[in-house]
Amino acid sequence: MVGRKRLVRVIAVLSVAVATGQTVENVRSSALAVEADGAATGTLAALNQHLPSAASLHHAGTDALPELMGITPVTATSTKRNADGCEPELSLAAAEGAMVDLSLHAPCNAGERIVIRHAGISFTSRMGVDGNLSLSFPALSSEALVAAYFEGSSAAFATATVPDMAERSRFAFQAPFPVSFELRAKDSDAIHASRSGLSGQSASARIVTLGSEDVPQPLVAQVYTFPGIDLGSTELSVEVRITDQTCSRSFVAETWISQGGGVTDRALPFALPICGTSDDILLLKNLLPEPTLTAPN
Repeated sequence: MVGRKRLVRVIAVLSVAVATGQTVENVRSSALAVEADGAATGTLAALNQHLPSAASLHHAGTDALPELMGITPVTATSTKRNADGCEPELSLAAAEGAMVDLSLHAPCNAGERIVIRHAGISFTSRMGVDGNLSLSFPALSSEALVAAYFEGSSAAFATATVPDMAERSRFAFQAPFPVSFELRAKDSDAIHASRSGLSGQSASARIVTLGSEDVPQPLVAQVYTFPGIDLGSTELSVEVRITDQTCSRSFVAETWISQGGGVTDRALPFALPICGTSDDILLLKNLLPEPTLTAPN
C-alpha cells in the first residue's frame, strides 16, 4: 500500500510538471508570433492573456511594456467605498464632430493618476484636487464603451452612442512609455501634426494627443481624423525620437483604424537603433493597409 501511494505521488508530480511545461511553451509561442507578425492582432490578444493587469496602476520598474499592454476590466468599487460615499460616477455625452465629452466625479480619488480606456486605447490623466475631471476625446466606435481605472483596482464604466461615427474615419497610434513619438498626416490640404491637450479640443482638429504626461508611467495616444469616410490618399507617418532611454530597444506599438463606427487594430513591432544616435528620428511609414480593388462584373 505504501509503495502504491508513493507511485501515485510520483505520477501526480510528473503530471504537474508536464502541464507547467505546456503552459510555458504556449506563452513562449505567443510571444514569438507577435514579434514575427506585427499584423497578428489575435496573437497579441493571446499574449496579453498571460500578462499582469495594469488596472491597479501600480508599476514596478521603468520597463513597463507588459503592464501597458495588459489592462483588463476589473471589479468596480468595493462595498466599503460605496458605504463611504466614494463610488466614482462616470458620465459620457456625444458631442459635435464624433467627439465624446467625459465627466468623472470621484471625491475619494482627488489628485490620483487614472487611466481612461476606449476601443483598446489607453491614456492617462489626473483627477482634480476637487475629485472631478472633465475632458473631450475623439470616439473610435459608434457605441463608445469607456472605462476609468483608479489606484487600488477600482473602476467606473459608461457607454454613449456616437451617431456621427457613421460619417467618420480615424487612425490612432500608441507606443508604450518611454517612447516619444509624433503622428503626422499629409493630404491634399496640408501637413498636419499632433495637438496636445485633453480639455477644450476642437472637433475640427485633424490630429489630437490623448494623455497627460505629468503623471508616473504616462500613456499617450494620437488620433487623426480623415476628411471623410474614405481613407483616401492620405500619407501617415510617425516620427519616433531616439533617446537614451529607448535606444537599442524593441517595442510593440499599436494602431487602430475606425471606419463607419467599426474598429480594427494591428500590432506594430519596431526596434530603435543602437545607442549613440540620441536626438535622431526613426520614421515609421506604410501605416495604412493597401487599398483593395473591386473586380469588374
